[in-house]
Parts: sequence; C-alpha cells; structure tokens
Amino acid sequence: MAARLRPGPRAWHATGKHFHHKAGGNYIGHQTEYRAVLRKIETLMMADQGSAKGEKLDVLVTLVEAYERKHYSLDQPDPVAAIKFEMEQ
Repeated sequence: MAARLRPGPRAWHATGKHFHHKAGGNYIGHQTEYRAVLRKIETLMMADQGSAKGEKLDVLVTLVEAYERKHYSLDQPDPVAAIKFEMEQ
C-alpha cells in the first residue's frame, strides 16, 4: 500500500506527468517516482512561500514525508540499550 495524501493540488514529477491518482489522493507509488520527486524538490527549493511553485513544493514535500515514513521508518532505540552502547564506546 502506497503512502497517500489528502485530495488537493496534483503533484508533478520531473517529466511533467501526474503521479498516481487513486481513491481521491495523490501518492508516490515506487522508488522511481520517489527519486523524481526529490529531483523536482531540488529545483523548487528557492520558491516563494504562497506562490504556485511554493505550493507545489509543499505538496511534494508532504508526499516525500509520507513515502519515507512508510519505507524508511526508524525505530526509536531502547533507552537502556542506548545508554549501555554509549558506555561501551
């Protein structure tokens, strides 16, 4: 199941095509789209907040955050294990 975003402005990737649009929401479906979105975000980093490009940047960042939460989640370390690890270093 892919990470989903609430309905709203459509997200575009580097080729200008729409991302998957399913069940009323946009999402990044696989690694290729994820990489394309990251490249597009790089081009929009200096966009003015509130501009069309700034809004597109917000949507793309939200899509990436959802994708990364699903595919690259990091578990919090056990506090006791973390302390022991630091003591051994």
